[in-house]
Amino acid sequence: TVGIPVKYGVNDKLQFSLNIPYRSWKSEIDPDPSNDDAGVGQVGVSGKLGISENFAVGLEVQAPRGKIGPTQNLAEGTNVGLNLIATGNLDPVKISGNLGYLLKTKYKDNDEYEWEPGDPIIVRAAAEYPMKSISLIGEAQFQSFGKTKYTPKGGSKTDWKDSNGSTLDFLVGGQYLKDAMKLKLGVSVATGDEDYRAGNPVFRFYDS
Repeated sequence: TVGIPVKYGVNDKLQFSLNIPYRSWKSEIDPDPSNDDAGVGQVGVSGKLGISENFAVGLEVQAPRGKIGPTQNLAEGTNVGLNLIATGNLDPVKISGNLGYLLKTKYKDNDEYEWEPGDPIIVRAAAEYPMKSISLIGEAQFQSFGKTKYTPKGGSKTDWKDSNGSTLDFLVGGQYLKDAMKLKLGVSVATGDEDYRAGNPVFRFYDS
């Protein structure tokens, strides 16, 4: 996944963002090459409002693009996320924390199955060590997913077996800042339920 975020600060307290992720998916488990895919995933529009020097609240809406569905791994339905953000300093290290909830709406895939994805709770913590124009960054992210349900065309609603679970991801990387441009590059290690470690659309660098 490669994200292309664009941000605009209205003032010191209010910021709007647009995130356009490009996703490339290739399953090592499913031998059917028709399930491999690449293209634009969930497009996110968000806003962040500072309520004090160290606390902010964020709201994000994710809209689907391209093919939709559990076996078409670029997108799903419209999602709405709420985040509580805290920042601080332990000189010279900057620290951040984020508690979020992502409400996922129903959607139909290309086979006319109606899906009700489980809503994830997301907890993130990050640290940044600045060195002139380059910073070292680290992140830990925990996600807990509710159970997903589906309804086949003309059928009854069914729980998707083993669809609830959790993951814990660790990221280490670097950040380059030049004027209004920021470039991040890193490596992640994921633990937890395998179905959520692979191709999770929520995955991204923590950004307070």
